[in-house]
Amino acid sequence: MAETITSGYPSLMPKRLTFSIDRDSLAVIIDLEKKTKRQIGTAFVFIQSHWVVTAKHVVIRDGIARPNLALMFPSGAKSEAIVLYKHPLIDLAVLLVRQPPRTVPLFPGHHTFASSDGLIVAGYTPSKNTETGPTIEFNRIDSFLPLTRERTEGNEDIIEYDAPFGEGGNSGGPVFGTNGVVVGAVIDEFPENGVRRARATSLDGLVRQLHFPPDA
Repeated sequence: MAETITSGYPSLMPKRLTFSIDRDSLAVIIDLEKKTKRQIGTAFVFIQSHWVVTAKHVVIRDGIARPNLALMFPSGAKSEAIVLYKHPLIDLAVLLVRQPPRTVPLFPGHHTFASSDGLIVAGYTPSKNTETGPTIEFNRIDSFLPLTRERTEGNEDIIEYDAPFGEGGNSGGPVFGTNGVVVGAVIDEFPENGVRRARATSLDGLVRQLHFPPDA
């Protein structure tokens, strides 16, 4: 089932960003360890139904992958997951879902080409938990600052923006551009001059690591 996400913008961005996604393309990550069982971040189904992307720091603890991970999807579906890949430099990781939901995966874009109508960020919001489970909330990004981190294997593009809605659970959540492409994943939230700010990294560094078999 697809859901339409619509957001209005001030005069700075007079257009409206509207797109449809499958609701189970998003998920909340849960650490099932008995002592600390809790929701720890956000993830999204990416390119293939059994691949889920999140921020590396959400699923890696002291350099080791968390062993008891599960995903809760908006439809109520749940699945265990393991860390399949962690990027050596960029704060991104890919989880392998043991029982992937029947959903349409999300695909990458770049803010340079997909931000003319504004941006939308999706993430787990702890204060909005209900009796039926955790809540994933959508918020608009009215404006952002593009940044670049130099990397030997290819620069890392980052967008920085005001995030007054941030509560920590947004880490790993997708940033959407025009047509619902994913232009970044949330990797950091921090205070600056009394304002809560956030950063999202482009998925380019992750996509560069996807390998395809040679032609037959």
